Amino acid sequence: MSRQQVRPSSMEWQISGQRRIRGDYGRRQCGAAALLVTLILVIIASLSALVVNTAAFNEQKLSGNDIRSKEVYAAAVGALEYGASQLELAYFDADSGLAWPSGILAGLAGETVTAAPFVNAAAGATIDQQADTYTPTVVYTLLTDESASPAIIEVAATAVAEGDTHITKTITMQYLISDFGTASLWDGPPLAIENCLSDVTGTPDIYSDDIAIGSLNGAEACVDPGAFDLNGDPISIGDASIAWDTNGTHVDEDGDPDPLTLSLHETFFGVTTAAQLKAISEKEAEANRGPADRTVYYIDAYFSDPTGLTDWNGNSWSDDIGSGTTGPGNTAPYTIDHAVVLYFDESVGCPPINGNVEIWGLVFYQAVSCDTQIGAQGGGKADVYGTVAFSGDLNKYTANTNIYDVDLSGGGGGLKDIKIVTALPSSWVDF
Repeated sequence: MSRQQVRPSSMEWQISGQRRIRGDYGRRQCGAAALLVTLILVIIASLSALVVNTAAFNEQKLSGNDIRSKEVYAAAVGALEYGASQLELAYFDADSGLAWPSGILAGLAGETVTAAPFVNAAAGATIDQQADTYTPTVVYTLLTDESASPAIIEVAATAVAEGDTHITKTITMQYLISDFGTASLWDGPPLAIENCLSDVTGTPDIYSDDIAIGSLNGAEACVDPGAFDLNGDPISIGDASIAWDTNGTHVDEDGDPDPLTLSLHETFFGVTTAAQLKAISEKEAEANRGPADRTVYYIDAYFSDPTGLTDWNGNSWSDDIGSGTTGPGNTAPYTIDHAVVLYFDESVGCPPINGNVEIWGLVFYQAVSCDTQIGAQGGGKADVYGTVAFSGDLNKYTANTNIYDVDLSGGGGGLKDIKIVTALPSSWVDF
């Protein structure tokens, strides 16, 4: 007998098919869920990458703007410094000045002039930085007439990025253009002291038709002429014009007591500082000006004369400077080519002037007391046509110097041609 094959019943087929169908459906459900989760993760990852990239881009953009902002600011500051230095050079000799539309030394309020381009050796009229190259401009604007004393000039320096013209910076600052010195500088008493005078020996002489000795703050009781020969002129305490009255009190232009106590430096030089005097002296030295052309000799431990025509050995001055005649002051007609300032910084004390030299101008000692220092006699053997001035007290003067009262205000050239450029405090504006 052959073996019979046993077939599943229809019920069994139905149950088996249901199981297969259910298994496939479950697997399909799991795959769909996995796909959905994967899509969500991809979207999250994409959004995260987009956020990160956007943040990085913005950070890079901000960093670039910060770098360029700093660079354009630095370029504008450099242009302003250049403009200020050009302004000083323009008024170093007042005959030059700036070329205003109304003419040199005749500018009117509101007029402007543009400085020559800022020249960079590597890039012509631009300033090279790391991120960009910047083109600067410097414009001068008169806020007052140039004839005002002082005149006010505004310097505007602008820097613009070459690659991005929207990146720009402008800085402005105002400068005072002042005349050099005061009326006392041109026509002060032959001997001027800030306070008191004592212990004068030797054979010094003063030749004057007016005040022989002027004291800024001292009273007549503390001004002892000692061995000074006043040649018949009575001693007077004070300046006949505006600096002092006959009682030794500082007065204003109307002769009224001045509530402001000025130093001797301010009385002669006004707003001009010792640092500015030194700068003038150094600029004249750099220009290799000789004694016939120089106007300010600022003597400190670093003084030098490239021309080798002045004589300063660190202890005394032994050279003719300034020019006029060899006659005794105003006892005979005289002429003045130019006057000078011989300014001894306090660091060198009160060195003497020796060697029978002739000086036309002002000899000024900054040291507040000339008494026991080397050369404290403040003189040696010399003829000074103008003024010898001592800050503080002059407690010892042992010299054979002759001082002649000479009005230097009518002299041509020299000090009258110098104007002082001073930054006006708190005038800095950047935008």
